Amino acid sequence: MFPNLRRHVAGHKEWQWLGNTKQSELKRCMHVPGYLRSYLSVEHDWALPGDVLSERTLMGFEMCLLKPAFGEKAMEGRGTVIICPGGNYEFLCPNEGLPVASWLARHGIQTLVLRYRLRPHYDHQDALSDLEAAVQLVRKHKDGPVAAIGFSAGGHLVASLSLRLKKTPLDAQVLVYPAIDGSEWAKPGSAGFWDPACNKNSDKLLEGQQALLGGRGFAAPPSFIVGSTGDAVCPAKAHTDPYVAALRKRGIAHEYVRGNLGEHGFGLDQCWSNACAAWLQQRGFGKKLAQRSWAGCRLQPTGL
Repeated sequence: MFPNLRRHVAGHKEWQWLGNTKQSELKRCMHVPGYLRSYLSVEHDWALPGDVLSERTLMGFEMCLLKPAFGEKAMEGRGTVIICPGGNYEFLCPNEGLPVASWLARHGIQTLVLRYRLRPHYDHQDALSDLEAAVQLVRKHKDGPVAAIGFSAGGHLVASLSLRLKKTPLDAQVLVYPAIDGSEWAKPGSAGFWDPACNKNSDKLLEGQQALLGGRGFAAPPSFIVGSTGDAVCPAKAHTDPYVAALRKRGIAHEYVRGNLGEHGFGLDQCWSNACAAWLQQRGFGKKLAQRSWAGCRLQPTGL
């Protein structure tokens, strides 16, 4: 996404991809793993680990969720977190999928990785419908609070869900280097899409942007936000700072981890994950954890 995305991802050979992009256009990228590439089209018992859950919704599409197999540990606590990997709405980044699910499972939190629909064949409203249906499916089968965690474009997706409905469907959200200001998506030379077809009607990704930046219609559940000043793709100043300012203005509970945490796409990292696990526990997720001390960059949202 945005001018620096293609240069950034080209330098990360460990990244793996999923999407509508042709393999010939991704010569520098590793082979897409089957656990994110292949999905089944049948329903499974909710209690079966390691399966894909799919449910034909009234909206007429098949929504797919991957339930990672982490044994019974994740069933010991309360709450479910839906994971939305980033990828500029064109692909999904596996380093923002199962590794995150494994981390949450260690804290006794049930997790699901959402495969939302991608450009160029689908638009932003389709992806939002997938996330909305995923939340409904979780609440249908599981007790306890429901949260979503989104990275980059996945963070934009999660933050946009509360704007779509008159009341937020989530009990909490975690946004890690989210793409809040999507203005670059409307500029073909700056959007960073691999497939030129993704530029068609890309301005639809800007629906609700003024609200996300704190304007009329802003809505959000309690939020944990991660923004990096060293991020050239989604710098904190342009993306997370305005969002946190809107949360503070409206008195919405939040915690903000901000600092030079690294370049875009650092994924699961102790600079925010320990603080996030403790925050989710305070919101009623997972099993009770022993008190611990941890160093890092847990900062209060001041001076923005």
